[in-house]
Amino acid sequence: MRTRALALLVVLVVLAAPRVAAAADAAAAGAASADGSADDGGPPALRIAVDNMLVGRINFLYFAFAPRITASSLRAGPQIELQPLSILSLRLSGELVRFWGDFDSVQSFVSPTAVWSDSALGNNGKNGLNYPTEGAHVIFEPTLQMRVGPIAVRDHVTLDYWSLRLRPGDRVFYEAGADTLIPNGGLVFTNDVDVAWLTRVHLAVAVRYTVTVPLYSASDWAPGETPNGALNRQQRLGLALAYTFFDRHYTRFHSLSLFGIAAWYLEHRFRTGADVSQALPYLLGGVSFQSDVLLAR
Repeated sequence: MRTRALALLVVLVVLAAPRVAAAADAAAAGAASADGSADDGGPPALRIAVDNMLVGRINFLYFAFAPRITASSLRAGPQIELQPLSILSLRLSGELVRFWGDFDSVQSFVSPTAVWSDSALGNNGKNGLNYPTEGAHVIFEPTLQMRVGPIAVRDHVTLDYWSLRLRPGDRVFYEAGADTLIPNGGLVFTNDVDVAWLTRVHLAVAVRYTVTVPLYSASDWAPGETPNGALNRQQRLGLALAYTFFDRHYTRFHSLSLFGIAAWYLEHRFRTGADVSQALPYLLGGVSFQSDVLLAR
């Protein structure tokens, strides 16, 4: 058995729409792993790993405390991840969140029919309609992944539950990571599907399809409104590139990678011409490195 303390730093550069890209999309870089597995990183943590040649390179149970601070929020909470098979991982996270009330957040609305385009959010911010608040966020993330030769396939599902203290009468709020109106006290479903080609020169080229669907309940709609579950649904299709300079497992500094994602909206209420041109892609780039401290017996 190997026990390792894992430290990972990911530096993200947001290049274009949406307003604030979700750091979770850095997971596309996981397709570049030298052994074909997907590791989308995480906070400093203790990971208990057991090698098993029948099911792949590595299985583990992972515990972490995940504090994060950004210009717009402070988040902290526990995280647990179980990878019983190299083709399957299950992650559960919970965090308390404090939004500072800057960068046009938080903005809440009476119902999902509210206008939350870039232009509307910017105007609302200028008029002081954003405000600080706090609440809880729970995330469940099952992932299936496999590799046959140089081709890797990864299906990553995210279920987000949010509960914030909103302005009286409001039922939904805009969250930049999901780039949609979130049902307060409800769920948002996201599915990322990657098909990657892993080259022999440490370069991974992947096609990524993403769909995000807020799961509104009947109580999220204003009286007299007809529920429309597809109203704020969005779909993207794009290309992800990741180059790993080196990947030496179980060393003090074992990997260094660069990655980039460019995706175009197939479906979006405001990014397919209503407010932003469909030609403008979602762009994300970054660099990551990882190190291990091993205690072996």
